[in-house]
Amino acid sequence: MNSVQLIGRLTTTPELKRTTNASLVNFTLAVSAHSNNADGKKNVEFINCTAWNRIAELIEHYCKKGTLIAVQGYLKKEEWEFEGRKITMQKVIASRVEFLKNGKSDTEEEKELNEELHESEDDLPF
Repeated sequence: MNSVQLIGRLTTTPELKRTTNASLVNFTLAVSAHSNNADGKKNVEFINCTAWNRIAELIEHYCKKGTLIAVQGYLKKEEWEFEGRKITMQKVIASRVEFLKNGKSDTEEEKELNEELHESEDDLPF
């Protein structure tokens, strides 16, 4: 089973890109990872993600650098060549996104937005 669930903060303000058939947004999540180091400090992992169509449009419209979101999706491996070297990268394709707040209840607007995001789950182009 290829399933990923992450909670993290956007590292930059997302920018929407449009193709002839779809909209997409690429973003990176900073996710805290517990460490087994003797010092007990948390490590931060930076996870590349992509969202498509309506989910992408909502992320671009409502999110900015530092926004806390939950992402559910799957891993996809991408490979390409650059200057004669083969590059491989894993990223998460988001199929569901939820906007989160730190310990505060959702406003009506945020509840409606999260409902709209959940309705957009079947909007992926593949």
